[in-house]
Amino acid sequence: MEPKEYVLMLLKNHSRMVREAATLRFELKNFVKVGDDETIEEMALSHQMGDGIRSGRISDKTADVALRYREVANRVNEEAYKAVVHRLNALETAIERLDFYLGQLDKTQTEVLQGYYFERKTWREMQEGMNLATKSLRRIRDTAVASLTEQYALLFSLSVITEGEKELFP
Repeated sequence: MEPKEYVLMLLKNHSRMVREAATLRFELKNFVKVGDDETIEEMALSHQMGDGIRSGRISDKTADVALRYREVANRVNEEAYKAVVHRLNALETAIERLDFYLGQLDKTQTEVLQGYYFERKTWREMQEGMNLATKSLRRIRDTAVASLTEQYALLFSLSVITEGEKELFP
């Protein structure tokens, strides 16, 4: 992915990234693990009898299956948690970086980019709000994107942008 393509992807998906990051933070806070207690208890402590009556007899196979189930459940929980954390870290880093570099732009450039990309305003709405011609607004937008692209090109050359960030929205 080229720096300009990446910058445009960030600008176009900023609002979506912010919403997704908020969702992932909520999910981490309320992370629900794969439930294993009832299943393991059922597998380890009871044994189906021929007439449908359960006894408390535990076979070696049942206990072995129960232990393996717990290991698998723990691994699945850990992998799911790590995947959410990895995605959240990539999103938050990309958002913070973009917000920082937007703050480095001229105030008018930032306003145009935020209005056009984040708030999805039409040229007419921006024209009325900023008292600028559409041609001027487009020029400001293009100059701001070029400035951001220059910043991100440096980051790409230094390998600062992680693969996780580059692949946020394939």
